[in-house]
Amino acid sequence: MMNPEIAAPSLDKRIKRQVIGKDHGFFAVCSPGLAPLCKAELTGLDGLQPPEPIASREGVSFQSRLTGCYSANLWSRTATRILMRVLEVAATEFSHFHSKCRKFPWELFLPIDIPIRIQATTHHCRLHHSEALAERLVEAIQARIPRIPRMQADPENRACQRIFIRGIDDRFAISLDTSGDPLYKRGIKQSVGKAPLRETLAASVLKLAGYDGSRFLLDPMCGSGTFSLEAAMIARNVPPGWLRRFSFMHWPGFKQPQWDHLRRKAEGTIRHQHPLPIVASDIDTRLCGTLEETIRSQPFLEGIVVHPADFFHMQPSDFSREPGWIVLNPPYGIRLRESPGIASFHREICSKLSKDFRQWRLAWLSPDEPNLDLSFSRRYRLVSGGIPLTLVVGMIGQ
Repeated sequence: MMNPEIAAPSLDKRIKRQVIGKDHGFFAVCSPGLAPLCKAELTGLDGLQPPEPIASREGVSFQSRLTGCYSANLWSRTATRILMRVLEVAATEFSHFHSKCRKFPWELFLPIDIPIRIQATTHHCRLHHSEALAERLVEAIQARIPRIPRMQADPENRACQRIFIRGIDDRFAISLDTSGDPLYKRGIKQSVGKAPLRETLAASVLKLAGYDGSRFLLDPMCGSGTFSLEAAMIARNVPPGWLRRFSFMHWPGFKQPQWDHLRRKAEGTIRHQHPLPIVASDIDTRLCGTLEETIRSQPFLEGIVVHPADFFHMQPSDFSREPGWIVLNPPYGIRLRESPGIASFHREICSKLSKDFRQWRLAWLSPDEPNLDLSFSRRYRLVSGGIPLTLVVGMIGQ
């Protein structure tokens, strides 16, 4: 039931005018170190104005109409989620915060049957109690949409609309999550191993390394196969959001025909016959078996070859006559239970690479830099699960 005071004029006309027909501010959230890459991939997408200069390590701002967030969610390989900035409130008292939030036309943006979940963070704000801020915002929204439910237990197991409050110096930016599940959930994997590499980071590593699918790629410690799966999607130009749904699809302003048009256009760019010289290997045969099941589930993955083997017993000639790419995220931390033998293990990997993989292009992601002779090397500082990592890219010495 809608508050009768906000029922006229026609809700559809108001949605068309205030939501669909005007530009909005958006923010693509990404992991530290990935903002330049995220900005580059957003540039030129359908419906997006050129992204703004990077002012935060946490993401990229851009302007677009509602359909622009459709494109960003469908195509971004590096962003964690896309937020829509809907309201900014300056307040030093909870009553003022509530009053200003209540004036916003939430009924134009939020579905009435999806629970809302609010996350608040503050910095240098007199209104610093996050739960109190969330409660005031819920009350303001329910004043305009009385039937909208608030998320209670098990928020990860039920569909919900996330709303973020970020307060800095008594100014509160309120944003709607357009994505739903984090964008690293591609809707492909059946299961994952311990401390899995997120898809957004794997895609970023491949992009920073210059991988485009034109050369052979070996993923010799593949685990659940994240590098190989992302490489296949890059090689065939499959949108990372191709198999999943998003929060914006539940919004009153969502137009299915516009989404269908965007998908048809994207489908026309997929390289269905593109060869996929990708070999995924791991010593864990169980993980290899699960990866094979995943590959069989999607036609665009069928070119990936799973080869259970010990990396230290491999020879490049087993896979390719010409040097290609080798991408490594060697086990560390929880994956080796903080074993004191990690350093020795990494030295063995370096020795194997130096001996048998000369002239191969290497992308190595690890807390420690490899002790290798690398030509044309580049280094990037990244983060995974709060752990600082270094990505080293280069050609293994002659």
